Amino acid sequence: MKCEIIRDLIPLWSEGLCSEESSREVREHIETCESCRRLCGSAEPPAEEIAVPDSGEAMQKVSRCF
Repeated sequence: MKCEIIRDLIPLWSEGLCSEESSREVREHIETCESCRRLCGSAEPPAEEIAVPDSGEAMQKVSRCF
């Protein structure tokens, strides 16, 4: 994958917002590309995925507050 694409994906990757395929591409690319690796700096993928509740569950919690 080209560096330009990886540079666009790095912020998303560091926040865990990339697809699994894109995350894999970023990791593989920065293993071999020094300039993109430096651009990552301390950007690391999240250790674990964050569970996002479905909208029905979220609305139940909100309605309980009111």
